[in-house]
Amino acid sequence: AATAQAAPVAPVEVKATADYCPEVVAHRGGEGDPTDANENSMGAFIRGANIGVDVMETDVWFTKDLVPVIMHDETLDRTTDATGKVSDYTWAYLKKNVRLNNGERIPSLRESLEYFAFRDLASFIEYKDAEDPKLYKIYLNHIKKYGKNAWAAGFSQDLLNWVHTQDKKLDLMWFGLRSGSIPIPTTPADVPTGAQPGLINLLIDPGTVADFAAAGMKMNVWFNTLTKGDNPTGTPGVPGNKGWEAMQTAGVHWISTDYPDRYKEWTQDTSQCAERPAKQSTEQCLTLPNKMKRGMTYTILPKGCESRAAK
Repeated sequence: AATAQAAPVAPVEVKATADYCPEVVAHRGGEGDPTDANENSMGAFIRGANIGVDVMETDVWFTKDLVPVIMHDETLDRTTDATGKVSDYTWAYLKKNVRLNNGERIPSLRESLEYFAFRDLASFIEYKDAEDPKLYKIYLNHIKKYGKNAWAAGFSQDLLNWVHTQDKKLDLMWFGLRSGSIPIPTTPADVPTGAQPGLINLLIDPGTVADFAAAGMKMNVWFNTLTKGDNPTGTPGVPGNKGWEAMQTAGVHWISTDYPDRYKEWTQDTSQCAERPAKQSTEQCLTLPNKMKRGMTYTILPKGCESRAAK
């Protein structure tokens, strides 16, 4: 008897990643939307994770007793109900007495990293001033002990060079050269060994991205609230102010934005590029304790899973 022959299987066409929109990085946790999701707060981090950001970017300063905490500014004045430098206070005092503008307490680096790991989120952890080499080890130990796909990040070439000598496998994100606080043109030769370049949108064009790509580097573009442009088209009338569309056309890998909500909506609506497929969770189902502790609040995050009993 004749045997049926299987039809040949057509090869599957896989689109190049350049067809996708750049991965979205929630700058300071995504402080732009909404206003009550205060920058660098657990509320902002939870909300960013829930809307599906790819990377969480946040900032670190040290307390008086050398505990790394999450804060963008050196001082507490702008984002909390207190004044003075972060380094003026102990961690115990900050936890008990100081609140962010949205009513939450300041998160520590440890609890932030643990949350990012729990939600399977990559993170860029920027050590803001990085002027004290004695603190480098504390910073690095936190990233390695509590992080999962956490990157050491910042403007300091000295910091990233030191981190690379300690752990050549750890991912690094460097934010470019500055003159004072003003970003200035940067070349691949300036990038610390082992790091990827993160440059402001004003300095990026296709030729810039091509130069870094030729050096084997992926580009992360960040936007500044002072120079605007953190939107699809940039700021009209401002020379060189490029938005998300221009960055995607140039071929960048990440876009760091204050507005991850708007960015995600743009990726769904634009014909410029396709939204990246949703990440699949690798987390197991959570087994709740038999008894809940009195006075504790339990938050069940919206992450579907299935038990062995299919319930």
